[in-house]
Amino acid sequence: MAGGASLSRWTSLRDALANRDLRRLLFAVASWTGTEAAFLLAASILALDLGGPAAVGVVGALRVLPAAVGASLISGVADRVSRVAIVTGVNAAFVGVSLAMAVTIWSNAPLAVVYLVVGVGSVVSALLKPGMQAILPQLVRTPAQLLTAQTGWSIANGLGAVAGPAAAALLLSLFGIDAVFIALAGAHALTALVARAIHTEFQPPRIVLAERTDRWLAPLHGVALFARPGARTAFTLLMLGRLLSGFLSVAIILQATELLGSGEAAQVLAGTLMTAFGIGGFIGSTLAFGALAHHGSWWFGVGTIAYGLGVAVIGLVDGATWSAVLLAAAGAGNAMWWTFGADLVSRLLPDHVAGRGWGAVHGIGAGAYALGAMLAPPLAGQLGLDRALLVVGLVPVVVPLLTWQGLGVLTDLTTPAAVDLELLDAVPVLSALPGVTVARIACAVEPRVLAAGTTVVREGEPGDEFFVVRSGDLIVYQGEQEVRRLGPGDSFGEIALLRSVPRTATVVAVTDVELVCVGHELFVASVTGHRSSDAGASARVSALLDEDRRRSQPDPY
Repeated sequence: MAGGASLSRWTSLRDALANRDLRRLLFAVASWTGTEAAFLLAASILALDLGGPAAVGVVGALRVLPAAVGASLISGVADRVSRVAIVTGVNAAFVGVSLAMAVTIWSNAPLAVVYLVVGVGSVVSALLKPGMQAILPQLVRTPAQLLTAQTGWSIANGLGAVAGPAAAALLLSLFGIDAVFIALAGAHALTALVARAIHTEFQPPRIVLAERTDRWLAPLHGVALFARPGARTAFTLLMLGRLLSGFLSVAIILQATELLGSGEAAQVLAGTLMTAFGIGGFIGSTLAFGALAHHGSWWFGVGTIAYGLGVAVIGLVDGATWSAVLLAAAGAGNAMWWTFGADLVSRLLPDHVAGRGWGAVHGIGAGAYALGAMLAPPLAGQLGLDRALLVVGLVPVVVPLLTWQGLGVLTDLTTPAAVDLELLDAVPVLSALPGVTVARIACAVEPRVLAAGTTVVREGEPGDEFFVVRSGDLIVYQGEQEVRRLGPGDSFGEIALLRSVPRTATVVAVTDVELVCVGHELFVASVTGHRSSDAGASARVSALLDEDRRRSQPDPY
């Protein structure tokens, strides 16, 4: 049985990777992870030379803090424009950012200029991660493929985390810091070309979301998507992980300096330690792939604990070798934390708000990362680096244990009832949608039981729900004329929602009925936000309206 399950998972991964667009996205993910790590390493070493340990913390904060503000404020843009264009444009812009960093070295520019270029790069990258995350669910058909693709994301992330620092360390030892930035410019140019070829079915949906007048609260709009119990737990653990990542990015530099001083040997050691973390990430992604058959929320909690525990134990051992081993263990936990956390968030967020939801995750998360980076030098100075690692690492160990019940609620939120999923899968107006989207709808449906004789919808009234019949019989009237009968598996209500018109018919329950109801916003956004689905639904609605018009015309004979 275990061998068969393992074979099935590898088959699922192979099938997912057969998708050229998914391969292109995963290349962009690996490239960004690698180039981001290499950029941060090179910029941190440059800052250390120019301004000491405190400057390293500032660079770490600047690398992410402007992106945090930008992603939170403008993440809704990723729901209204091409997400592929965002990924392509950011990588193209980073060709210039990387070259600008090289120029600061050649011109012996002061530290303030380095800060400026790093900050500008952070602003430019604000929408990249929300855009890439929002693309991923659009490239798969089923929830099972989503988790497989998310595992592929983590593997790509792990490869990038290994290759980026390793390549940077090699270039540092052979040529110097400027060579790293020249290589980064070339990598971003290649990634822009690859990303430009990605094709998705996403289009901005026809539904118009209510405009918010309190624009100064824009950073909270995406966070509000995680207000439900269970979703709050997911958001909390993701933010804890980002806080720890920010702290660790600086702590690695500080530990290398503490062990070997501030010379070239310390620079190489810092790159080696980051590479060890990346290798652990690759191992963790493989472990996550082996755990695909189990509840994601449970493994999400386990990954968070493992990430924190690996960091905490570094504070109890001595020497670079043990630090590298434990960083690999922390990297494995980090990969599992992100794989299952991101999968759960992808299941929670409908496509039409995925940009702002992921903007909150990456925007507020970048703020948490920046906070961790800024806290590292003063904590290391006050407590000593070893104790700081122990204290900060234990926080993600304790919090999941305290919120374990919330992880169970999260599983319920992201696991549709089999009977609802089977029912919705057979609905014609939803037939072109990916299984991931149908599963999201199934998680959000409202069951309703009505007695015989109940008028479900009335002709001429506004429509705010779509209905699928689970059991019972109904009659559809136009005026006093019976036009059709509905039974189990049939659906109604789409015309008013998709055409923004009053109800075109009255529907009355003949027997006691059980209905499954889908809200206006989720239905319209799901159907019209997918090109093939939108075309099919429009054709179906037109056919129904044509049938109604023919019926209303007098017989010429």
